[in-house]
Amino acid sequence: MHIDKSKFKEDFDNNISSEKIFTAEEKYNILNKAKSLDTKHQRYNLLKPSIIISLAAVIIFLLVLPNLHLINLRSDNFDYKIIQEIDFPINKEEIITILGDNYVPVIPSDDSLEDVESLRWDYPLIKDYEYIEEYDFLDIEGIKEGKLGSQVIVTFRNEEVISISMLYKEEDGSIYLLHKNKDKSNKIPMN
Repeated sequence: MHIDKSKFKEDFDNNISSEKIFTAEEKYNILNKAKSLDTKHQRYNLLKPSIIISLAAVIIFLLVLPNLHLINLRSDNFDYKIIQEIDFPINKEEIITILGDNYVPVIPSDDSLEDVESLRWDYPLIKDYEYIEEYDFLDIEGIKEGKLGSQVIVTFRNEEVISISMLYKEEDGSIYLLHKNKDKSNKIPMN
């Protein structure tokens, strides 16, 4: 509610004159009260941008909250459960957002797959450890020896993920290959 000061004063003077029961002091108090109402309104207008910014921050937080479990994926060894949580369909851009952009293009070894590409993500535990392999083979020895924390290979067709394979070691020392596609997920022991 915005108070037009000049109109208020005019209405006030016309309706409440010195002949009425209000004294000059009461008239002054009423005018000051009206001014303070207008000042509160102006303060409220100044708060609007900060309220809007706060609401925007809350909305952004709520949008990010469902994906918080994906934030710390680029560590040396991330939990295989992350791969289990990925739902199909998912595209190349989304998987790179999840796994990071530190990947190596590799040649798919399965000749039966046509028009596909594969990318490999290595998560070394030893600084400067590098697994050199042009095909989509996984580094089981690197995992066994503790040089590599985990390794992920993702195969795409037309920018859409068709399969994800992750080689990793569990806390008890067992090595597993987790293979997942749109139809099923398999956890295969490798030792």
